[in-house]
Amino acid sequence: MSTQPQSQAQPPTSPVRQRSKPWKKVGYRGFSAFLASDNDFLIFRRFGSVNARLLLYLQDGIAVLESKLEDLEDLHAQDSAVDIYNRLFYWEALPARTRLLEQLNVKVRQYSESSTLQ
Repeated sequence: MSTQPQSQAQPPTSPVRQRSKPWKKVGYRGFSAFLASDNDFLIFRRFGSVNARLLLYLQDGIAVLESKLEDLEDLHAQDSAVDIYNRLFYWEALPARTRLLEQLNVKVRQYSESSTLQ
């Protein structure tokens, strides 16, 4: 009696097939070779709906970070704020802005790369 679940059970084999087991040689290797044999066979699913959801997810994350960056810069641009030279990045006096920019850099790159795949 087999202890493997039905979905993982090996295909039934006849005495002749048990010796050569051609089903072991097909799999993704054989399927890949077939797909690559002609451009007309080379078709892949694009997962359009899932890609759209992921892009919307990234857009939302970018918009949240963008809003935080705008709020932070508005706060430091007020006359009553501590005087910080707000035009240079090589001497960043606002570590919170640096963190937001680093997070935005990652998310915007992900978004740009993902949106070009469409």
